[in-house]
Amino acid sequence: AGMGASAVFTTIIAGVRDRFAGDQMARTLSFIFTIFLFTPIIAPFLGMAILRIGSWQAVFLAPPLFAVLVFAWSLRLEESHPAEKRQALSRGALRRSLGAVLGNKTFLRYTTITTLLFSCLSVYVSASEHIVGEVYGKPHLFAWIFAGIGLLMSVSALFNARLSMHLGARRSIRVLLLVYTLVAAGLLLATLPGDPPALPVFFIPVAALMAINLAIEPNSSALALEPLGHVAGVAASLYGTIFFFAGSLIGAAMIHGMTHSVLPLATGFFAAGGIGLWLAWNDPARANDAAGQPGKRT
Repeated sequence: AGMGASAVFTTIIAGVRDRFAGDQMARTLSFIFTIFLFTPIIAPFLGMAILRIGSWQAVFLAPPLFAVLVFAWSLRLEESHPAEKRQALSRGALRRSLGAVLGNKTFLRYTTITTLLFSCLSVYVSASEHIVGEVYGKPHLFAWIFAGIGLLMSVSALFNARLSMHLGARRSIRVLLLVYTLVAAGLLLATLPGDPPALPVFFIPVAALMAINLAIEPNSSALALEPLGHVAGVAASLYGTIFFFAGSLIGAAMIHGMTHSVLPLATGFFAAGGIGLWLAWNDPARANDAAGQPGKRT
């Protein structure tokens, strides 16, 4: 299942990069993530519906059924990368492609930003049921909170489609990271005096942070892959591998301290936002924005 999911993710990112670049790529990815995020909105309610009419084993039948539907839908898609531009599948070609990707500072800069933010996202997704049910003692609210935040994330990703075309991907990501860091600072300050803070005091900022996260992701993806169109497949593979693997490891370390506390998550939000903001603000290409030159639009 994990191998299949990673293949789909890589193919989507590479396919979008084959067709678009810069701000247009950020806009297109925003639309994709808007659709993608309907999953966490309906998943809790779908799970409850399945459990009402069947056993817990029936839950494991849902992914294969959806996989068949997705496979059937994929048959209507066209190849995005022309045959004359494809590289030979050889060790030498793969080595050159890996070197081109890992040696690109822009790719590393924006992949790091995504990795940091994804680590906090993974902690929220993994620990949200525990936080609502165990830390706050309100398990009956979990589905509604999870779905509500998912809906807000979808709206935010859709909003970024307009923002990235208006400001450009680089300006958008700096503005969004600044707001993210300020909200995270407020959450951390609210958590320090009493851990955990009141449920609304915690989840309202978390909802805002998750929404901003999903507005940042299309921009960071577009900026990381923009200079690597000639090796889009390898770049998309490394991009997904790095932020999923490293982000999950960072997230796992954070979860260990959250048995009866939300302070590790609040601290992680602030650290990720601060480091990400510093990286985006020190992007050498920022000089083009300061000179009034818009990002590449294709």
